[in-house]
Amino acid sequence: MRRQCPQLSPAFTETVARGDLGVESAIRNMNKAVRVFHDTYAARDVSLPVWSHLSGVGGTTTDHVLLDLSYLVNALGRRLADLFFDLVDSLERRRLAVSALSARAVIETCAAIVYAEERIVRTLGRESTSPTEADLETLVSFLHQMAGGARFDWLSWHRSAANRTALLEQYELAQSVKDEPEPDESLRAVNVMTMIKRFDARFLQFARSVGETKCSGAVVRATYAMLSDHCHPASAAYMLYLNPTAVPHGHLFTSDPTDENLRRFFREMMGYVAPIGNIADRALIAIGKAENRFAVQAGRLPSTLCDWTVEDN
Repeated sequence: MRRQCPQLSPAFTETVARGDLGVESAIRNMNKAVRVFHDTYAARDVSLPVWSHLSGVGGTTTDHVLLDLSYLVNALGRRLADLFFDLVDSLERRRLAVSALSARAVIETCAAIVYAEERIVRTLGRESTSPTEADLETLVSFLHQMAGGARFDWLSWHRSAANRTALLEQYELAQSVKDEPEPDESLRAVNVMTMIKRFDARFLQFARSVGETKCSGAVVRATYAMLSDHCHPASAAYMLYLNPTAVPHGHLFTSDPTDENLRRFFREMMGYVAPIGNIADRALIAIGKAENRFAVQAGRLPSTLCDWTVEDN
């Protein structure tokens, strides 16, 4: 059964915004973001062939690139739809710890999309020349890393019971995080902070394009750092439930976040989340356009997995 697309309610807007037009706009943008990702990536099923089948029927490197792009776009777009679902739903129900986790994951996924888009468009987006076979092989390796890269060695874990035992022994012997087992380098996930730092540059470019001349070049990293503190057992973890003015000479840990907790949380950390999603949406559209251009150059039909002619948000 498909879920209904959640939206922040008028009651939420009244509680959080209290007539502040900027906050009202942020709430509208959040609702628009969840609707865009729902309608594009979560409203229908998508069927794709497996890589081994493609190889078995004589698929070329070009075919692998097109298939890998479809997997990447659908996987990351679907993930963002889920995360925005959970973010909006948890905000509405004042599950602020869940909201922080969801918003943090939204930023990570958006950063991965933009990181991938820059590399894909650089390889496939040239109108005057077609990519070489070497370019395509390199891109396939990159796409496999983006789609299957991990910090945990899933390949060894699923290979056999003996491999699982050996992996656990390696964890047991590790004296620090650096000593813990990792996947092969080709399947090792790109460091998330590398992607977020690159995303900050894109966000600044976006802000300048819409006339925000005073925007900092570290907005995404600062928002991510605040959300991370709310996700971890750190100083911010108890701030979600603390009402410092409720009792004289003390603090009150409320059973649920108060209106003030909700307002502070949204105003401090949620204002940039929808624009971050908007940038990722544009990046996914740019990937789709590069994919279709490459497909036409290679004599393939344009991709029909997504409609890349949607209007800019």
